[in-house]
Amino acid sequence: MSDKSFKIVRPLKTVLSDDLDEVSITIYHSTGGTNFATYKQERCGWYINFSPVHVERKDGWESTRTILFHEMAFRIRCCDGERFSAKKLSKLADVLRNNIDTIVDIYEDKDKEMLYEFVQLKFRGVK
Repeated sequence: MSDKSFKIVRPLKTVLSDDLDEVSITIYHSTGGTNFATYKQERCGWYINFSPVHVERKDGWESTRTILFHEMAFRIRCCDGERFSAKKLSKLADVLRNNIDTIVDIYEDKDKEMLYEFVQLKFRGVK
């Protein structure tokens, strides 16, 4: 776990386009404001980011490749939070670890709506 985020990379059972065979799932806090990619105002809070990736591992080094605007690259706001808290990040990371297999299965089904509902159900009450 880094100081400000928590990331898990898991293999996918099916390869997405462009050899993207793993999913990177990151929990982080955003202070909100203008998203410079969409120019929309966003709320502050905790987010889970999903990105399909290809990780090449060789001779002790690791190289990660992703496509910036892939259809399966998106994020979900999972809960409120006016400011960053290492304690809350740790609790959210525990919830992610405990539900990672189900989350990856839903992600592989490409059912964003069901994934959103599952994330809201599991992460909403984390204090």
